Amino acid sequence: MAGGEPFPKSLLEKLQTISTARIINTYGPTETTISSNMADLTHSNIICVGRPLLNVQEYIVDSDGNYLPVGVVGELYIGGPGVAKGYRNLDDQTAERFVEFHGVRVYKSGDFAKWNDNGNVIILGRKDNQVKLRGLRIELGEVENAIAKVEGVKNVAVKINKIRGSEHL
Repeated sequence: MAGGEPFPKSLLEKLQTISTARIINTYGPTETTISSNMADLTHSNIICVGRPLLNVQEYIVDSDGNYLPVGVVGELYIGGPGVAKGYRNLDDQTAERFVEFHGVRVYKSGDFAKWNDNGNVIILGRKDNQVKLRGLRIELGEVENAIAKVEGVKNVAVKINKIRGSEHL
């Protein structure tokens, strides 16, 4: 069972050739109490996060909050009893990310996603400039703003590079 980072296609192919074990991919932001989706990839040739788990409601919507049909990319909203109440002492961020959507309290994940023909969710990346580095969410813009305040810095761009096999900012 794997979760927390995108499941690489190369890893799936390798596991399928060397093992008879079930290969499970999970997905879920911390704000939804860790897991909201699960997919059995044991015999799959596509990477998806599967269907919503029991008691999880998911919606893929456009920027105006309209439901999107199968195959169309939008933002993934996640609802259900596992959704957090918000961020401690961050009222503005809470109001922005935890909203009422057609009578259901949801978390706006910030992830681009689409439904496939089998009712599975495929995650396609981030809507913002957020990245994950060793399991930690990092807003590159916040790092750039902090560096830009240093005297003598005129321009700044932050990205992730591999150094000696390990990723660094």
